[in-house]
Parts: sequence; C-alpha cells; structure tokens
Amino acid sequence: MELGPGPRLCLPAAVGDLIAGRGRGGAGPGLAAPGRGGPGRGGPGLGGPLSMISRDPMYVPVTVQHDGRVWTHVGMRYKGNSSLMMAGVGGNGKIPFRLDFDRYDEEFPEIRDQRFYGFQKLTFSSNFGDDSQIRELFVTEVFRDRGVPAPKAAFYRVFIDSGSGPEYWGLYTMIEDPADGSMLDAQFGGRGGNLYKPEGPGANWVQFAAEGFPKKTNERRADFADVQAAIGALHAAPGPGHAEWRSALEARFDADLFLRWLAVNTVVQNWDAYGVFAHNYYLYGDPGQQGRLRWVPWDHNLALGAGFGGFGQMPAMFGGGDDILHTQKGIQWPLISRLMADEVYASRYREHLSRALEGLFAPEAAAARMRQLHTLIASSVVGDRGERPSHTTLSSAAAFERSVDGPGGLREVIERRHAAIRKALAAAR
Repeated sequence: MELGPGPRLCLPAAVGDLIAGRGRGGAGPGLAAPGRGGPGRGGPGLGGPLSMISRDPMYVPVTVQHDGRVWTHVGMRYKGNSSLMMAGVGGNGKIPFRLDFDRYDEEFPEIRDQRFYGFQKLTFSSNFGDDSQIRELFVTEVFRDRGVPAPKAAFYRVFIDSGSGPEYWGLYTMIEDPADGSMLDAQFGGRGGNLYKPEGPGANWVQFAAEGFPKKTNERRADFADVQAAIGALHAAPGPGHAEWRSALEARFDADLFLRWLAVNTVVQNWDAYGVFAHNYYLYGDPGQQGRLRWVPWDHNLALGAGFGGFGQMPAMFGGGDDILHTQKGIQWPLISRLMADEVYASRYREHLSRALEGLFAPEAAAARMRQLHTLIASSVVGDRGERPSHTTLSSAAAFERSVDGPGGLREVIERRHAAIRKALAAAR
C-alpha cells in the first residue's frame, strides 16, 4: 500500500487501494440497483441537464478498508447521470459511486462524526468517456492553478467484496465532495455558508426557482435570499454597460470568479457545464465575503476534447459549437450573455482567457504533468494488474497507451486549444 493516511489525498503522488465490503443484512453495493428511467425533459435552454435516470440510487451500508484501517456502517450508493446510465445499459461493472462515512450514525451512535482522514463524504468517478483516465484530476489542478477553487482529487484502486471475496472494480478518481466541508474550510476559510448544487428549473439563472437550487449545507433553513438577490441583480435595470448594475451584481455574486471559471472552462473545452447544460456547478455563500455567492466547478471527465457515447463533440448537437468569446450565447444563459454584453466584463474575460493559457496549462508544463499521471496509473489500468474487460471505461488498451502523446492525444488537444484561443483573442483586438 503506497498511499499513507492524512492529506496525501490533496497531492496525489501514488495510487491507493480501497476495499468496500458488504454491510449488515448481506446486501452488497452491487445489489443496490440504481433507479433508471428515460431521458428527462430538462436540457440546454430549459434550465436543466439531459436527465438519464429517474431518481437517485439507494444507499446501502458497507465496511471500508484502507491501509490497514477499517470504517464500519458507511453509506454507499451509485452516482452519476450519463455515466451511470451507460454502465447499466452496457453491463459495465465499473460504476461511479459515493461514500458517506456517518450516514447511519443515528442507528449506530458509535460512528458519529466518523471520517475518512477528515472527510465525511467522497465521490468516486469512473472516468467515463476518458481513455486517458486523467482528465478529471488534471483539469481540477488547472482550475486551482489559475485561481479557481475546485475540489481536489486522487487515484484509487477500488475493490468490492459482496460476499465472494474482493473483486477489482478498476481505477477510480476520488474527488472531494464540496458538501463535506473540508474543501470549504481549505479553500474558502469556513463551511458555515449556504452551499447549493443547482440543477433543473432556474439553474440557468433565467429566473429564480427554489427547486433548482437544492441546499447541501444549512438544509433546514428554507431561505434562498442570497440566490434570489443575485439573480435579481443580474436581471435588474439599468443592465449591462452601467457601473451601478455591475456594482449591485458584484455585491451579491463574485462575477470576476465566474469570469475566471468561464475562461478556464473554455480553454479546457469542458462542454458538460453551464452554457450547454444547467448543471455541474456549486454556489457557495462565502462567509468571508459577507455571504456573496461564489462559483465552484464540478465534473470534468468530458473536458479536453472528450466525446460521449460515440457522438464526438456534443455542443454541436445543440447548436453550441466552439464559441470561444461567447458572443453567441442567447438569453437562456444570462450569466454569460449579460456579462459578455458589458464591455468591462467582456474585456476582463478576455484577460482571464489569455492568463488561462499560462501556468499548468502551458504546453510543456501540461505535457509533463499528464505524462507523470499517465505513468502513475498505467499498471492499474492495463496489463496484469489492470482493469478487467467487464470493469473498465476504456475503449481499448491501445487507446489508453496513446491518450497523451499519441495521435489525437491530450498533448495535441492542448496545442490545438492554444492555437484556437490565441486566434480568437487576436481577432478581438
């Protein structure tokens, strides 16, 4: 076991092993069937994502082992939308899931405040749609490197024992859950503010709808005044182009952070986000800024040119294309269209876009880091210790081998991205 306890999660330099065994009642997590249904009615411009499951899957209790330590009565459930649906349809055993370490503390008081090295909740991504298996982790590093708070991640080999001994489910990317509080403490200085996970009606900010802003902290307080005020300020008169409009908006919403996120998100070509789908972000009412809402990105396995289910670049399917300067966004995405209609904000966005090409996303720095990560995980993905055909999200072993430096690999993707961004910026001068 290479990964020791403690904060090594924050600086992934090795691949850890995690084993989950069945809990009381004999029901292992493999038997906890996810709720599935047809595609939902939400979607681009409708205030929600394309929903491919009808409800959240059920939790089951499991025992977790890591590095010689044991955690009991841990809540485990499947997670995801397209990744979960595709795993179910294809019979793929590498299923994304969540762990909640004190979910059952009312039944078992002895596990109250049980934590995994300080973490209450953790998310395990199956790296669906990503033959490199490193996009999720690498892109979150790029966000933080460019000044955008984002959950940290690490690689784990996951084994599940549902009664017949441990089975290797594959290499997962373990991600901080912002609702856990550890990320809020580390990157915002405290967890006392309102944390929202917007999705559904209103999550595109066209208008406020409480059901589109479920709370992940302070759930018992049915008070959405911070979100209502921010959306109201976005749509208020006199509107873009006026200093008083910007001042009122910025008192309630960190517009500069949103523009930084938008710039980095555009550079890494992450289409599964606000602007195409109204999901995959959090809002945090930062107590250190008098409750002003701040943007937190989420879910990046489909960044850097990744396709989905053989469809290639998904935005084109919805008329999005690659609008680098976001001049084509309509009224259904007001956080982008209204800010880009204001020349002060549009100019600031272009500055952030230029800076997003630097640091970790500079071609040589990015290539070096991606090669390091690829080497780190290779033996856990392919080869004798690698993933089984029944538990993998790779299209092929060869696709993994060429995913960084091979034809069409991530190195080429980043070089092309630099060229496209610089061309767009030059045309805007």
